Amino acid sequence: MSVNAGLAHVSTDFMIAALLIYSLALLAFAGDYAFGRPRRRAAMLSGGQRSMLAMGRALMLEPAVMLLDEPSAGLSPLLQGTLWEQIEKVAATGVGICVVEQNTRLTLRHAHWGYILVLGRNRLDGPAHELLHDDSVVELYVGRMS
Repeated sequence: MSVNAGLAHVSTDFMIAALLIYSLALLAFAGDYAFGRPRRRAAMLSGGQRSMLAMGRALMLEPAVMLLDEPSAGLSPLLQGTLWEQIEKVAATGVGICVVEQNTRLTLRHAHWGYILVLGRNRLDGPAHELLHDDSVVELYVGRMS
């Protein structure tokens, strides 16, 4: 059965996004082929690989909103950048994206609006581009050298 046959009911935008995420997963799995493990079950994948697999599967349902919990966790820096490009493409199709991520700087570069939580409480919120350059965000997460 071809991939397209399994996705016949999915709109073109979502099919493209799902296939792009799936392609990212294949890139992450490429190392497994070199070590003779081409058919691992999802439970045996790394955290980053499982995250990409779950995102691709979720996109096939044509969601109105996607909640992403640490989508870049466990991914190499190269795959993190590619993953964020794909998340932006999904958002461009009209899907609302809500991301919970510890990598504040990377996330704010790709967000429209941000909430900065400290110990589970909202400390700052606003347009992401403003928060990205707000000194109080640095102080909350890194602190200042004296």
